[in-house]
Amino acid sequence: MSLFNFWCIAYSSYYICSLFFHHSFCVLGGLISNIISQIFYIHFDLFLLFKTCGTSGYNRYILLGTFAILLNRFVWAFLDIIQSHSYVESDMCLYYQNPITGLGYNSADMICDAFCTIVSIVFNWKSLYGASFFSMSRVLVQENILRSIIILAVNFFMLYMSASVTDPFLVLCSYFIQNYAYSVCINMELLWIDERQKKSRASAVSMSAAGLTFSKQDSSQYNSKTRQSGIS
Repeated sequence: MSLFNFWCIAYSSYYICSLFFHHSFCVLGGLISNIISQIFYIHFDLFLLFKTCGTSGYNRYILLGTFAILLNRFVWAFLDIIQSHSYVESDMCLYYQNPITGLGYNSADMICDAFCTIVSIVFNWKSLYGASFFSMSRVLVQENILRSIIILAVNFFMLYMSASVTDPFLVLCSYFIQNYAYSVCINMELLWIDERQKKSRASAVSMSAAGLTFSKQDSSQYNSKTRQSGIS
């Protein structure tokens, strides 16, 4: 999470600076900006996939799916770095986003998020059945569903922007919206960690209470049998 926040700050700061690049540094500066942005987005996917592998108990098939999703994401990142670029026009440094690679890497992010959400629901399904709304399992699923709603909405928005919008200012605003949404979703983990700890402690207390109740019942039954044996 700390590494993701570092790249978030680095990318946002550099992206703002890129608006004021001298035209002599425009092309190279745009390339560096794109590389940093892809690292930023891939770190988000890595965080989600790491959590998903842990949720599945490092299931072999989930690990294979994770590898395939990461490979797909790296390929689209590489293609976007090659195809999208900055250019100089009327002494202004502008950025060209290739619509195909923009569609590709945003779709790859959507696939990653959908995969993580489905795995979380499937591997918590047994625990969800009959569980209370605020149980540990439901907290995990609620976390993933809420994140998916936000990320899918933002990525659909970015798909539209990549395919149909050419205005540099609107493109700039769309990237800042995407970065903000990703940052919120990652840092919401702090809220969910606290919530999971509360549910975990509550579950431990409930189990201890249940164990104590069963112990008292067993002791009562044993004493009752002992008294009956003494009477006989």
